[in-house]
Amino acid sequence: MSDNNELLNKIFDKVEKIDDKVDAIDITTARQQIILDEHIKRTEILETRTEKIFEELKPIKLHVNMVHSSFKMIAWVVALVSAIIGILSFFHKI
Repeated sequence: MSDNNELLNKIFDKVEKIDDKVDAIDITTARQQIILDEHIKRTEILETRTEKIFEELKPIKLHVNMVHSSFKMIAWVVALVSAIIGILSFFHKI
C-alpha cells in the first residue's frame, strides 16, 4: 500500500509540474497575444498613412512625367532643327 501511495504521490507531483508549465504557457500566450494586437494596430495605422502618402504623391508623379515628356519633346525638336541646319549648311557649301 505504501508503494501505491508513493507512486500516486509521484504521479500527482508530475501532474502538478505539468499543470504549472501549462499555466506558464498560458501566461506567455496571453502576453504574446497582447503584443500581437499592438503590432496589428500599429501596422494598420502605418498602412493607412502609406496609402495617404501615395494618394498625395499622385499629382507629383503626373507632373514629373509631364516634365520628362516635355524634355523629350524639346530634345527631339532640337535634334530636328540641328538636322535641318546641318542639311541646309551642307547644301549652301555646294
